[in-house]
Amino acid sequence: MALISTARVKGAMNSVKFDPDGNHATIGSAVPLTTLKELIEQADYCGSDVLRGVVAMLRLFASEHIRNVATLGGNIATASPISDLNVIWLAAGASFQIARLESGQIEYRDVPVDEFFISYRKV
Repeated sequence: MALISTARVKGAMNSVKFDPDGNHATIGSAVPLTTLKELIEQADYCGSDVLRGVVAMLRLFASEHIRNVATLGGNIATASPISDLNVIWLAAGASFQIARLESGQIEYRDVPVDEFFISYRKV
C-alpha cells in the first residue's frame, strides 16, 4: 500500500477561484474539503444553488478530521456511488479538467461529469 499526501501541492491544484457571477467555480483537486467549505462560506457564494448544496453536504460529510485531509480530487476519483458530492457535480452539469503528461508536455482536456464516471468505482 502507498500513501500519497497532497499537503504540499501548490498552485492551481490547491486553489479555489470563483467567477464574479458566483455561478461558476474552479476548484483544484488537492483542496481539502474543510478548506472548500470555508472558502465558499467566506466568499459569500452561498447564493448559488450548487455551492449552497456543496456547503450543506460538507456539513454532513464524514467527521471533521476526515474533511481536514480528504480532498475533492480523492473524493471524485474513488467514483463511489454513495458520494453525495459526485451527485451534486452531476446535477450541476459540471466538468472536470483532466491533465496528463505526454512527451514532456502537459495536455489538458475537459470531461463532463456524466462522461467521467464509467461504471461502479471506475473513471
